[in-house]
Amino acid sequence: MNKSIRQAVFIVIAAAIVFGGVYLVSHPKGNGTAVDGQGLQDPVVQQQIKDLEAKVSSNPQDATLLSQLGDLYITGYQFDKAESVLRKAIEIDSGNAVYHFQYGLSMFYQGKAADAIAELRRAVSLDDQSVGAHYYLAIALSHNGDNAGALTEYQKVVALAPDTSLGQKAKDAISRSGGSTSGTPGPGQTPGAAALSASTTGKVGSTLSLDGAAVKVESVKDWSGDGTLKAGEGKKLVQVNARVTNQGDKLLAVSADRFAVADGTGMVTPIMQGYLDRFPTTDLAKGESATGVIIFEVKSDAKLTVLYKSSSFGSGFVTFEMP
Repeated sequence: MNKSIRQAVFIVIAAAIVFGGVYLVSHPKGNGTAVDGQGLQDPVVQQQIKDLEAKVSSNPQDATLLSQLGDLYITGYQFDKAESVLRKAIEIDSGNAVYHFQYGLSMFYQGKAADAIAELRRAVSLDDQSVGAHYYLAIALSHNGDNAGALTEYQKVVALAPDTSLGQKAKDAISRSGGSTSGTPGPGQTPGAAALSASTTGKVGSTLSLDGAAVKVESVKDWSGDGTLKAGEGKKLVQVNARVTNQGDKLLAVSADRFAVADGTGMVTPIMQGYLDRFPTTDLAKGESATGVIIFEVKSDAKLTVLYKSSSFGSGFVTFEMP
């Protein structure tokens, strides 16, 4: 896997979705909404990988087995391995929409945004009735700065399955965006401060409220990590430790991409990296909390401000300044 920093891309996409009648692997703690890191240590998942690797070794031309193995690799955050086996599955059966979908996910997790979107588009071209494919293509486009394209895909989800969970999520995304495609940010950037409406400003360590969420940025510090990530010249890695609690009566969607950091050059989005403490993507019921770590690559000498946005479209936010 390419270990270089790709601050332009962060996405956490569900490993438990319905795609053309096929169910991908589900995490016991993922609530059907996100890969939550458990695959890195879950002995059941690891044993499933070993078993499937043995089957694929004996049946290297079985595209179904390759697809299943690729899905498990994604579950276990072995994205480069997933990309390799899913490429082989497509070579065997290039007309299978599911394989293109999985292949797209494996590349997006590695920060290969353009290639991932191309594969997701290929998936919907092969199966235009797939609610899951349209939904996750919308997410990919949104995270890559194409809000207009994302809205189109969300609208297709609503048209195909308005009463499903994905249909409701698509409706929520459209509502948060105001149904507008104006002010679309460039790749890797959230809208500029002038396009947003700050609600409250506080210090790191404080708790601020936004749209039913109680948001606490507990700390901001340099990230030493395990040596697998390296910042670019004139840059450093920082980690933001945060907690979000749902204080409202409705489900609250949370994810790492709600966070951003301003470092004097603009708003920096999180970098994608699979590790156990990362901030989850999930829906919180009233009283539930999500905690985790978000990593950013920022200017070495910058004074940082952390932002939490009301949605990935950034219609409102609260800010946390360094003490």
